[in-house]
Amino acid sequence: MQQNRMEGNRIELVEMEGAPQLHGLIFRHWRGEDDFASMASVANSSWEADLVDLHLAAKDLKRDFERPVNFDPSKDVVIAEIDGRIIGYCRITWRRKLNDLIAYWPFAVLLPEYRGRGIRSSFLQYSEARARELSKAHPMHVRKLLETWAASAPNSWKSLLERKGFAPSWYVLEMVRDGLDSLSEFALPYGIEVRPVRPQDVRKIWDAAKEALRDENSFFEENWDDLAFEKLSSDPLFTPELWQIAWDGDEVVGGVHNIIDRAENEGLGRKWGHTEQIFVRRQWRNRGIARALITRSLKVIRDNGMDAATLDVDAENPSRALQLYESLGYRMCRQFTFYRKGL
Repeated sequence: MQQNRMEGNRIELVEMEGAPQLHGLIFRHWRGEDDFASMASVANSSWEADLVDLHLAAKDLKRDFERPVNFDPSKDVVIAEIDGRIIGYCRITWRRKLNDLIAYWPFAVLLPEYRGRGIRSSFLQYSEARARELSKAHPMHVRKLLETWAASAPNSWKSLLERKGFAPSWYVLEMVRDGLDSLSEFALPYGIEVRPVRPQDVRKIWDAAKEALRDENSFFEENWDDLAFEKLSSDPLFTPELWQIAWDGDEVVGGVHNIIDRAENEGLGRKWGHTEQIFVRRQWRNRGIARALITRSLKVIRDNGMDAATLDVDAENPSRALQLYESLGYRMCRQFTFYRKGL
């Protein structure tokens, strides 16, 4: 990777190995906040083409870049543009997982009309080389690998990953529960109650969820450290008034962190809520608590004007969560494959 700084224009060009020779095509590092709107638009178009049902806004990128977690915006982001128009970008981050494992996450989006020319392949090659550089600063004894994901149905990103030696490792199902007008009720066990979340409760709920979710494939230490907790209250999706949290006296038993992302709904033309971070602590499991909390959550989402609820679940979740969700009327609408490759 060779870099050419243009100090006068504050542009840092990046020479990308394997990149195509297209008229007007340059690669550069992130310049600042002015890039965010175009980056978000490119990501949304790229995801749609790759069968990913997500929506990104400039404000989301701004919040992410202002307090970056395990990535350096000046080095770990490369933008492709043609004649001044952003057409794609890549980013590499890393996360600590359980069992002394560090996963480096390559992410690359590209407008559909520029695919098939090697641009996204060069993004992936840059990200892998950058991951190897980053790994030198991490402990020698830990296991290190590349990890990323794609929709399981045929698409450009999935095909590229497989051509570049990434192998399927685990699968996540996106499930949706519609028909919220007809919901059953399930009582909580005797002595267990749901109470409104007070500000002083949030840290205790956070710690309980962290404990309960540690065994999941999606668990990252950085998602649950003190910095992540500090950022929680400033997140526009932080809506504890929607959460359903079960208590046994002063002990947090379990919960569902319900979210309604109205900006995402507007961008995707739908009215969905998210039943996320569903957890029950080990000593209270197998007592119907999750079932009761989820049905309460579905009512909260319905009463806030939504017509469906969604969640993601590991296809091999050890607590048999998939069977529970199916029994509550959730159906699979999309599957995602998580890929790994050795460094």
